[in-house]
Amino acid sequence: MDRYEPDARIEIVLAPRRGLTKEDVQSTVSKGESSGPAYKIVEGLLTDSPKRRTAVLIRTWEGHSYTQNDFQAIRALITELSLLSGGEYQVFLFVNVKDYNAPIFDNDQVYRDVLKSAVPQEFRDISVLWNEKLCTEWYPVIGDWQVYWHQFMPLQWFSKNHPEFDYVWNWEMDARYIGNHYHFLEQIAAFSRNVPRKHLWEQNQRFYFPEVHGIYQNYIDDTNAIIANVTSKGLLTPVWGPQSYSPKQEPLGPDPPRTSDQDNYTWGADEEADLITLQPIWDPTKTGWDFKYKIWNFAEGKSPHFSPDNPLDPSFYDPSFETLPRRVFINTQVRLSKKMLHAMHVENQAGRTMQAEMWPATVALHHGLKAVYAPHPIWLDRKWPAWYLDAVFNADGGKAARWGVDSDSVYNRDREVNFKGWSWYYTSYFPKVLYRRWLGWKAEDGLGNVGGEQWEKEYGRMCLPGMLLHPVKDVEEEQT
Repeated sequence: MDRYEPDARIEIVLAPRRGLTKEDVQSTVSKGESSGPAYKIVEGLLTDSPKRRTAVLIRTWEGHSYTQNDFQAIRALITELSLLSGGEYQVFLFVNVKDYNAPIFDNDQVYRDVLKSAVPQEFRDISVLWNEKLCTEWYPVIGDWQVYWHQFMPLQWFSKNHPEFDYVWNWEMDARYIGNHYHFLEQIAAFSRNVPRKHLWEQNQRFYFPEVHGIYQNYIDDTNAIIANVTSKGLLTPVWGPQSYSPKQEPLGPDPPRTSDQDNYTWGADEEADLITLQPIWDPTKTGWDFKYKIWNFAEGKSPHFSPDNPLDPSFYDPSFETLPRRVFINTQVRLSKKMLHAMHVENQAGRTMQAEMWPATVALHHGLKAVYAPHPIWLDRKWPAWYLDAVFNADGGKAARWGVDSDSVYNRDREVNFKGWSWYYTSYFPKVLYRRWLGWKAEDGLGNVGGEQWEKEYGRMCLPGMLLHPVKDVEEEQT
């Protein structure tokens, strides 16, 4: 049996077309079609089906100064994913060309010149260029195309140009993994594949803390019991199937095969996830999260408007937003299926979108696609009392099963400071400190200027378990 499907073996074009075709606009994925499973049963034996391929897009930009550690991190991704997997994964540099008017799609020489100036020679053969003008041409109705707000538009374009990939990882340039990337991503995928859909959206809101919840199965059992209890009292209606915001929105995901009460946590088990996040997925409606009203054209013709004098348009609001189903995750390092990206593309074609961290999960909610928060090892810079850790990060406003979604949400501006010492959060100082010391360099924090050659002679080299770190920016050893 061939390892890959025939359409997974097409030639890679690194300077793809920019325009839409009729096939791009029309759905190539039928309603209810699954993104998996990755295995099949033959005569009672578990055997590999043709492998599904995953693109890993490292988000970089014109003008980025590549450090030696950037080179090392990119080489590690290539070695442990592209080469080790024999093509299951393929790593790309996805380069944002800052010049809006650069004719990179009209002039081959300009494309080559920009590639040469923006990307080190070692990585030019795996680089794909794009700019914001591309997004305006693909999605003209939206009215705003800044990558800051709409990070996934170019991924949708990439997916349409590279249908050989069933999945795309959006990978931050300042993320670092201590361990083997292939093992980590495969374990994340396997975990997400095995999770059933029942209570999944509610479960996605809650952090798992081993010292509080015990083994993971205890955490799942406890979470499901809490959800079932409040549901029986009429205080919660768990998500079950597509949650369209309007009758005019036609869901692309499957309808539930049975009612929630009839399902014994079987629907969705052994189904590939359409969206995998590395932080909880939660409802921002009742929280104080800053960007919960950054919504384009769901209220017809209404959207925020930005300018140099008003870069955030904080006063933009519409009363319909209070009942608009939506979900958020923090940090855009996520895996998206081809079907997920197609659904986002269809919505953008209609002129609808939201702030980047609110967009994929909301589309998954509306279209009934499978979205999974995959817990992974996150470390803190100090020891928290377990009960207090749970009380802060799983705050529920005194209402059971409303983790992180009420007025005391940890994602509110006045509470987000609690993430400062996490090894995986965009505002944290700790990942870079930890990473520098792991490299054998000094790093300063509350412990002092600790680490480096002399420190290691006395205490030994730092040995760490597998962990994903972010942000880790500008990693260079200062000259002494």
